[in-house]
Amino acid sequence: METTIRPVTEIAAECRKILRREFPECKFSVSSEHHRVIYVRLLAAPFVAVNYSWHRDWVDGKEAFIKEPFTGHLPINENHFIGNLTYQSYLDEVNFRFPDDPDITPECWQVFKRAYDILSKDNWDRSDIQTDYFDVHFYYRFEVGKWDRKFEKI
Repeated sequence: METTIRPVTEIAAECRKILRREFPECKFSVSSEHHRVIYVRLLAAPFVAVNYSWHRDWVDGKEAFIKEPFTGHLPINENHFIGNLTYQSYLDEVNFRFPDDPDITPECWQVFKRAYDILSKDNWDRSDIQTDYFDVHFYYRFEVGKWDRKFEKI
């Protein structure tokens, strides 16, 4: 049995088409770079995407997480969408393992979870971290907004 490996550009185009059909009120940028990375960016939506974000800083000689307002562009950790996670399990994981991750809303989480599910069907991960061996078809990157275009609530 022969396995056909689809080009990353084709996978990105299919993801863009499905997301635009399933979330017609949102604006997306789905693109591929260097034939190894697919970026899914939520550029505009009728809902608030991020309530606030965090950054690490030193306060009185101790590491602290500083809450700050959302500025319009924010990368989202793709590990939050792996498997059968729900929004509540995402919140539990963020509070436990990723305290400096942004507070994304349930609507935003749903959009990125769907994008992750679409992309996952054409990806593989046969990596072995223990031996420093990484084998994936492509990597994911999820962002709210873009470096040169802030997220817009419409």
